[in-house]
Amino acid sequence: MRALAIGLLLLFLLAMGAPVGAQDIAGYRHKHWDVAEGAPADIRAIAQTRDGYLWLGTSTGLYRFDGLAFDKIEPATYNRWRSTQITALAAAPDGALWVGYDYGGVGVFRDGRLTDANAVAKPQGSVLNMAAGADGDIWVTVNGRLGPELRRRHAGRWRSYTPADWLRPEPIQGVFVARDGTVWIAQYPGVLRVPPGATRPEPVSATAGLPGSFAEAREGAVWMASSRGLQRLTEPRRLYPVRSQGTSSGSIGLRSLLLVGDEAWIAGHREGLVRLPMRDDRVAAQADVPIRSRVLFRDREGTIWGGGPDGLVNYIRSPTVAAAVDGVPKLGFAVGPGPARPLFFATDSAIYRISGGKAEAIHSGPDTEILCAAAGGQAIAFAQEKLLRVGGPRTQALDLPRSVYSPTSCVDEGGKIIVSFGGQTILEQVPGGWRPRTDWPSAQFVASDGRGGLYANQPLRAVWHIGAGAPRKIWEGDAIAVGFVKLVKPIGGRVYIGGEQGLARSDGAGFITLEARAHPYLRGLSGIAIDPRNVWLIGGEGIVRIAAPDFEKAFAAPGRPIPHQVIGQTQGFISRTFSHVANDAEIDAAGTPWFVTNRGVVRIEADRLRPNAVPPPLGICNLVANGRTYTGTSVSLPAGTSRIDLDYVALSFTDPTHNRYRYRLVGFDGDWVDAGTRRLASYTALGPGTYRFQVIAANPDGVWNRTGTSMTIEIAPFFWQTWWFRAALVLLIGALVWLLVRWRVRIAGNAIRQRLEDRAAVREHIAQELHDTLLQGVQGLMLRFQSVLAHLPAGHAARVQLESTLERADDVLQEGRDRVRFLRENVRPVALAPLLAKTAGDVLQGQLHATITEAGTVRPVSAPVADDLARIASEAMFNALRHAAAATIAIRIVHGSDSLSVTISDDGRGMDPDVQQHGGRPGHYGLVGMRERAQRLGGTLRIRNAVPSGTELRVTVPARLAYR
Repeated sequence: MRALAIGLLLLFLLAMGAPVGAQDIAGYRHKHWDVAEGAPADIRAIAQTRDGYLWLGTSTGLYRFDGLAFDKIEPATYNRWRSTQITALAAAPDGALWVGYDYGGVGVFRDGRLTDANAVAKPQGSVLNMAAGADGDIWVTVNGRLGPELRRRHAGRWRSYTPADWLRPEPIQGVFVARDGTVWIAQYPGVLRVPPGATRPEPVSATAGLPGSFAEAREGAVWMASSRGLQRLTEPRRLYPVRSQGTSSGSIGLRSLLLVGDEAWIAGHREGLVRLPMRDDRVAAQADVPIRSRVLFRDREGTIWGGGPDGLVNYIRSPTVAAAVDGVPKLGFAVGPGPARPLFFATDSAIYRISGGKAEAIHSGPDTEILCAAAGGQAIAFAQEKLLRVGGPRTQALDLPRSVYSPTSCVDEGGKIIVSFGGQTILEQVPGGWRPRTDWPSAQFVASDGRGGLYANQPLRAVWHIGAGAPRKIWEGDAIAVGFVKLVKPIGGRVYIGGEQGLARSDGAGFITLEARAHPYLRGLSGIAIDPRNVWLIGGEGIVRIAAPDFEKAFAAPGRPIPHQVIGQTQGFISRTFSHVANDAEIDAAGTPWFVTNRGVVRIEADRLRPNAVPPPLGICNLVANGRTYTGTSVSLPAGTSRIDLDYVALSFTDPTHNRYRYRLVGFDGDWVDAGTRRLASYTALGPGTYRFQVIAANPDGVWNRTGTSMTIEIAPFFWQTWWFRAALVLLIGALVWLLVRWRVRIAGNAIRQRLEDRAAVREHIAQELHDTLLQGVQGLMLRFQSVLAHLPAGHAARVQLESTLERADDVLQEGRDRVRFLRENVRPVALAPLLAKTAGDVLQGQLHATITEAGTVRPVSAPVADDLARIASEAMFNALRHAAAATIAIRIVHGSDSLSVTISDDGRGMDPDVQQHGGRPGHYGLVGMRERAQRLGGTLRIRNAVPSGTELRVTVPARLAYR
């Protein structure tokens, strides 16, 4: 009855769920996700696909896990003949996930969709197990009213094997594909194997119990766990019994086998997780962990996962191994002399000694206030208001003066005990009693310097060295850069001082400080230990390992980053917060580092310090824009989208919260953005266009996946943001500018034309006035003088003078008529070529040969324009005659539809480049005048040297000004 009661109590405790602390396994850190944390209940299958996601098959459906969040995956279509209970999962080499249902056959998750994948519409039977081979074949075991069935999907087609083929006529359980391609099949009770390339199985001389589960060891040995125990199926065959009260889900429930190092882990027992060391004393060494997991799985990083009725749990190899001690650590390490180097520490329940890698209690009782090591593997402690020598054959009490109280530290120097009492005094043991050392400074604590002297600390005031001579200050006042000092420790001829704000070191020539503001993991430092390869520290961020060469370089450049590894942070191992005297890191005689932490005393196993070398796979979970969620590798967003949020994840499960990320949005970011551990990227003020979001990640050990993953994002434009609209707008603006320029040119041309017409009108008016007034008046005077002349006798002196005067008057009158005719003729349009020919004759006087050609439709030219063109041509020909040493001059007139151009070129030596550059010679205004005339006409004047020799002048006048 008593055994029955104990068994019922055990079942009750398992049903209620074991405390998380009871699930601890030495050398592993673990985390448990229950329903309250979003995990699904009743997990029956676990798999990991090629993309890195973890998949959970549960009684309520399929879930995807990224290390932090659980996402339920719904089937793409509704099928009332398909169960919601998932009984098996298999990850295929092509990245697909195969799903087995309690009824309804199998499905496959591929390209983001979960679809049915059966050979028939209504498959019979219940899927028990699935396996995927390296060749892509999928194996499925099914039991139903038609009997056992093994289904195989090969080359895209299903094939079914029944007892009518080669299965035994007995229930079928599991199927397993070994690394060499061998297929192992567990029936009940028979076991079969299908070698690679074979078409039929061969029986195995083993008997399977219920339920059965396979696993393969590193060397290739295949094992099976069932109700008959643990069996090795490959040679040499073995059978080892497992002490168990059966599976937690009945005789045909789930059992899962996983080989972990030199142990076999078996889940699904009523006792919880059964751990069997792979040695001959398996039954005697069996250890049970109260975990309700029924299925076990190891991912590609080596993390072990367990799933069951109470959620998901994982176990990750950790270098930190906790010592089995009672109570909470209270005092740091004291190190005994000699090669054995025993380590002592105290909890609030006992004093412990570490020797041979194990911690043993050497004195029980609370209230241990100080502790120091003595010879012979013993320690001196102040406990229960007494100074005690412990660790020997018996505990010995040492008398202290009644006038002192509250000791804070002690030192045993060669059998002589020194005790400090806070800021009161320091006592030194002498034959027959104790001597107050009033010649020494009072100190919070004292520490040995390893050479027969002491270091004494006065917090925030000074650190002293007490040696053969008078005590001397080695660090004081504001120079103490580490803040409140907790640790003074000599190592290798140097003294290290640790405090709340960093670590300092001195070799006798002053202190160099590594400050916590540059190295945050040094904040709250309470321990340092050094071995030939590494420096070990413990502070407010956890246990820290620094390579010895990097540690030495740090003191040469204290502000530069130091390569380091933080250990135990995820398990909460940090320095003791309220310790005022500390030595929380030491190395034992075997070279193993030990640490006193806020959560116990731990050691570091060096063979577990290998970094995780697996680059983390990456996934972009979704993109959120305008209240909608988008998934996939390419998304299209509507016009007006200006803000997007992208959720991404690195699928490294060793410590998901410390995965690091970098991302960039190509087309927006100029460089990578260091996101730290943040898993969300947000962008605002995005315009239309195509972008590419890229993200890379590193696992907590700094191994980067630099290929990463990406998503293409296309934001549609409004019509006014399209290229064709912008092009049309540019064309419209260009047209408006062109019209504006044309309008301005027309206005300017009209103004010039008006000036020319005004000029012609003035000439015509002057001609009229001259004719109607001056010439008519002169003509009248001449008639009156002729009348007077008729009355004078011939030969009269006055008659001779008057005739001479009348002749001169006739000349003046003719000259006036000529001028009036000239003014009137210059108002009417003229033929330009004859005018320029006459000008050339007047200027050249036959000294140079001149030719005139015309092109285009010849039209008369406005008289003022022709006059100015003639004057420009005259100046050009004069310059060629005088300066160019030319032989010929060619004049070409081109009558265009929009302009009139006159080109005068010679074959002389050309124009001086300096004259051409400055537009003329100082004091000479011929070229200046020509340009001014061309500008008055609204035209342009261009002068350049001709090829191969000579000078070319071209004046161009708009047609609307040149012609009338």
